[in-house]
Formats: sequence, C-alpha cells, structure tokens
Amino acid sequence: MSNIKIQNISHQQKFSYDLAVIHKENYPKSHFSSHIPITVLNDLYFSYFRKMTIYLATFEDENCGFIIGGDKSHLNYNFSFRCILSIISTYLQNPKFGLKKLFIPYMFDASSMNIPNFRIFSICVVSKFSKKGIGRTLLNTIENEFRSKSIQKYGLSVKYFNKEALLFYLKNHFNVSHVSGENIYLDKHL
Repeated sequence: MSNIKIQNISHQQKFSYDLAVIHKENYPKSHFSSHIPITVLNDLYFSYFRKMTIYLATFEDENCGFIIGGDKSHLNYNFSFRCILSIISTYLQNPKFGLKKLFIPYMFDASSMNIPNFRIFSICVVSKFSKKGIGRTLLNTIENEFRSKSIQKYGLSVKYFNKEALLFYLKNHFNVSHVSGENIYLDKHL
C-alpha cells in the first residue's frame, strides 16, 4: 500500500479518542484492555501525549493503525477516580483477568529482568488493513525516530496467545529475552 501516510501526532491530543477507537475495535478480545470502556482508553491514550512518540497511519484519509513508543520512565498515569472505578468494574466483570494480575506478578522476580527503558507500548492495525505493510511501516518509522535519538536497543511485550503479533515481531528481527506468566518480552538491537 503505497498510499499509507504516517503522521507524528505526539503533541496533538485531539487524536486520543481516535486511538482509543482503533484499540477498542481491533485489540484481541483475549487482551484485558479490549474490555475497558472507551472513555478509559481515551484517558490512557491522552496520558501518553507529550511523553511518548506516537504515529498514526492513514490510508485514503481513514485511520488504519498507530504505534506508541518511548522511555518507560516517563510514564505516569493520571487516571481520574471515575476511570479507576471503571477499571475495577471491568476486572469484576472479567474475573479471569483480575486473577492473572493478582497472582502472575508474584511468580517471578521483575528486578532480575533486563527490560530496555525504551519500549513500544502499543501498536495496532485496523483489521481490514492487516497484512498490507502498515505495521511494518509504523515499526520502521518509530525505529528511525529511536535511531535519531541514539537508542540502540528497545523492547516490547506480547501475550503468548497473540500468535499473529509474536510472528510479526520475530519476522522483524526481535529476539525473545524472557517469558513471564502470559507475557513474552522481546527486544531488538538497532
């Protein structure tokens, strides 16, 4: 798809709702965040602006994907009380996710993991645009941004059941650094 346009929207908070919609409609239903209300997703994505690098892909003026990456130490979620209640409610409505969050973190020593500071926090391609090179274009774009900042290594995590995403990352030269619970941590040297 040669008509893909990639736009850096890192300082344009007006796009937070667009990212939330793409996320809500296209994240796998086996991922907890796909069950969170869109208003909370909007607040989450809004919190990324000005702190993270965010690119939006469009094709013929239609949003078709995004990628968010940056330094994990710059993250601080400032959720409102309403959003926190909504997340708790989502856990209560989907107890399998809550149990995983309660028990899996205690099954490993996070301090022993060598997780790069620079990470991809979210990448999502609208289903109807899948397998058209959008994910690869977004990845190339953010990698160029990372290189321009002299970042030599970055990472991400993917749920073990998200086989399509895992194969995408392996095909794009990521290496598995470790597995923890249902998360597979990957990194890539630039």
